[in-house]
Amino acid sequence: MTMEEVRAAEERLLEALRESPVLLRFEEAKKQLEGHEEEKQVIDAFRQKAYQLSNTSDPIGALDDVAKLYEERSRVYENPRMAEYLQAEMEVCRMLQRICTHVMEVTDLQIEPFEQSIMT
Repeated sequence: MTMEEVRAAEERLLEALRESPVLLRFEEAKKQLEGHEEEKQVIDAFRQKAYQLSNTSDPIGALDDVAKLYEERSRVYENPRMAEYLQAEMEVCRMLQRICTHVMEVTDLQIEPFEQSIMT
């Protein structure tokens, strides 16, 4: 396969992603949030906390923060618009993770010796 064929396949993948029900659902959820700036701020703050907790270097010390985040998650998910956005976003992330995992399996870059330093 030539690089030109690889690039064409890449374009087909991108088009498939753009037309996928997963991405279309996320785009619709983003539109529904337009004009609801307070809700977007709540979502962004929640996402930032979740990201920080998932990347903490002290998971045991963060247990109280995890419990607080789950309480906050329950409150955020009471709002159907915010819940839909977060669920749709998670679905997009999972789809992208699957794709990346498959690409990594095919390429076999052998990053295991330094994987921890890359992932942090």
